[in-house]
Order: sequence, then structure tokens, then C-alpha cells
Amino acid sequence: MRYQIRLASLLLVLTTPTLLYGNDTISDYLFRDIRATQLQQKNVELTHSIEAERIDESLALGKLMVEIAESDETIDKISFARALSNYAVIQAMMGDRGVAVMQSDRAIELIEAFDPFHPDLFNILMVRSYTENAEDLFTEAEDSLRRAQHIVHRQDGVYSRRQLPVIKAIAGVKMAQGAHLDADLEQRFNLKVSEKAYGQASEELMPTLNQLGNYFANRGASIAFNAEQEERMYRDRLFREATRMFERSISIIEDKYGDTDLRLVEPLKGLARAKFKRGTGLINAERPMERALSIVRGNPATDKADHAKALVDLADLYTLTSDSRAGDLYIEAWQLLSDDQAQEQLQYELFARPKRLHPEVPIQPVLFRHPVGVEKGEELFVDIRFDIREDGRVRNAVIQDGNVANSDRKQMRNFVAGMRYRPRVVEGELAETEGMDLHQNYLFKERIPETKISISTGVGAPN
Repeated sequence: MRYQIRLASLLLVLTTPTLLYGNDTISDYLFRDIRATQLQQKNVELTHSIEAERIDESLALGKLMVEIAESDETIDKISFARALSNYAVIQAMMGDRGVAVMQSDRAIELIEAFDPFHPDLFNILMVRSYTENAEDLFTEAEDSLRRAQHIVHRQDGVYSRRQLPVIKAIAGVKMAQGAHLDADLEQRFNLKVSEKAYGQASEELMPTLNQLGNYFANRGASIAFNAEQEERMYRDRLFREATRMFERSISIIEDKYGDTDLRLVEPLKGLARAKFKRGTGLINAERPMERALSIVRGNPATDKADHAKALVDLADLYTLTSDSRAGDLYIEAWQLLSDDQAQEQLQYELFARPKRLHPEVPIQPVLFRHPVGVEKGEELFVDIRFDIREDGRVRNAVIQDGNVANSDRKQMRNFVAGMRYRPRVVEGELAETEGMDLHQNYLFKERIPETKISISTGVGAPN
């Protein structure tokens, strides 16, 4: 059976607005109330149309509201600015980001004439930063975010929880610019603000702890294990921070709900992944995941889907650590779902196709010397075909085509040979998969960055 794979660019993943703004979306910064009576009903209709994802209707309403505000001198400037900002939100959602920035600037100008620190500027600046970031205008996006943060500080104090989406966005912009150390500082400030807002042992703090645990683990994994001593020391610090985040989350649940509560499963899984990524003492990585499965199995509220997912999560970790127990757990999960026709879709999603486990995220290899004989602007690529064994290991990795240097082709072939997959399960048996095709493209950079992440980590994009 033949499958096609195309590994996307990590650089693209790191610069998507969804990642940068956490769980927030640009529509979260809509003004839902407008004081001017001439615009109130239209604005209600506009918010409803956006919620219903009727974007064309929303665009027409947004444009109409701006036209009404422009032609009616009795409409106050704040209402006019809110209409402009809402129109900018819709333009950004439609992909017309240049117009969105222009409308945001008009709104800012109107409000600045009234009060340079007006609370409404926060929403408008967040909209502008969102669109600037989406256009890779990272310096401008950070400027907008810093100003939004300053307004919050003036109004509510340095540790106001209202700035949390701003901090997350700034961290994302820093990552997109390759300023990873600055992004780390922002995430630590995120923790400090969250602790002030919710309390150090509050259950409300747990989402932040889990998110930061994943962040610091991924950052640690982005630094090569064989890096220079100073980088290795910082790598260890990042993993210690990741471990501490998950352990705090686990402690909060245990203190409040006991040591068998299902809420423990997510931070235990995060702790296991962090320990695995650190690459030392793999048995220590397995123990938290084994505990998570034990909790799921022992809880009467567990359904078949959750039970199967817990089995697969542990089996995936066993696959990564070359533990022979993985196969039995995959089969157990497959059989559990086979007993229930309602779980047919989940069974298909888990086992019908091989799932790449390492690298966990897409990669984007970078070339700093352009291949000889290849025109500038032409896609740089290598095609590799390989098989996946029943234990998830890759075998028979063969270069099929490519236009990068032979040394780069061999490096990618070796990298593919080290990938790990969750194998397919067919009729209750682990199955080999033949003829996997990988089309991997490369990014060309004119200059060598100050620091870069080794491709051997499987997560790397350079600064």
C-alpha cells in the first residue's frame, strides 16, 4: 500500500496567527456595543453574521456602518472608530489585511485625538497587530502589542490578567523572528502574571502550567543534545522548567481531587513527553504515561474511546523508546474499539494509516549554499521512498529524486531512516506499510543565521 507524505514548513507553523494568539481569534476583539443609535442595530446584525460565519454578509454590513458614520456628522468619534475597527476585523478574516491595517489606523487616529490612552485602543491595537503579524510585519506587530500592553498597565497595573493574550502574542512574534530567548522571557512573565491573577495553587492556573510545560519542553528539544556547554546548560534549564510546570499542575489536582482523578491524565502525559524529549532516563518518561493509563483504566466514568486513546498514547511512547510492549497495547486498543460499532471512526483514525510520532512537528531544512545548476526561485527538494515495519521503524529508505546536493540528500535519507511511526493495524494484526513517499522541500537563506537548531532534533528551523 502506498501513501504520500509532504512535510510542511516549521517556519510557517511558527508564524501562524492562531499559534501566536493562543486560543484567541481576531473576532474576539470585535466591539459588540456601539453607542451611536444609528449604528447599534447594524452592529448587532454584524456580530450575529460573524458568529454564523456569513462573512460576505458581515463584510457588507461592516462597509455600510463605516459609510453611515462617514456621512453622519452627529455620530460620535468613538462609535465611528469602533465601526472602523469592526470593519478591519472582517477585512482581516477575508484576507484583505492591507485594508484591515488601514482601517485600524483610521480608528486609532480618531481615538488618539480624544484620548491617547483610551481603553478602546486595546482592541484596535490587537486587531492591527494580528494583521501585521499575518503579513510578516513582525516589528510593527510587536510595536502594536507593546502599546496595547502599556495601555493595560496604565489602566489596571503591571500584573493585569487582561494583558495575557498580549504576552502570548509577543512571545509568538519573538519566535517568528528567531528571538527565542526573548520569547522565553515573555513566557516566564506569562507565568508570573497568571500566578498573580489566579493564585499559585489555583485550579484556574492549570491551563497555563500545561501550556508552558509543553512550550518549555519543545524549546528544550529545539536545542541539540550535543550543543556547546552553555547551550546544553540552558537546555537543561528549559526541561527543568517544563517538568516543574507539569508537576505543579499534578500537585494542584492531587491536593484537591485525589491521586486517581481523571484530570491528572493530561499533565501526566505532558510530563511523560517532556521527559522523553529530554532524552535521558527513558524509563522515567514511561512511568507518568503508565500512571495515566492506570487512572483511566480504574475510573468507572471512562468510556471506550478514552480507554483506547490512553492505550495508544502509552503504546506510542513505547514505540519511541523501543519498548516491545507497544504492539500488545495497539492490538488491545484496536480490539476494544472493534467491539463497538460506534467507535468505528475512531478505530479508523487511529490505525488505518501510519502516524508519524518522531519528529512530532514538521521540519524545514535550510540550505545556505544554493545548489549548482538550479535556477534561483526553483523549488529545492528531495523525494524519498521508504517502508514502515510493524514496530514503527523505517526501513529501505531510498532517494528517488531531488535537486539539492548529494550530501543533503543523504542527510535527509538518514533523517527519514530515524523516523518513528505508529504502525497500521489490519484485522487485529500489526501491519507493515510499503511505499511511503516523502516530498521534502528546502528553504534557501542568503546569510547564515547566528544560531541554528540541528536537524537531528527533528524540530529545527534556523533563526
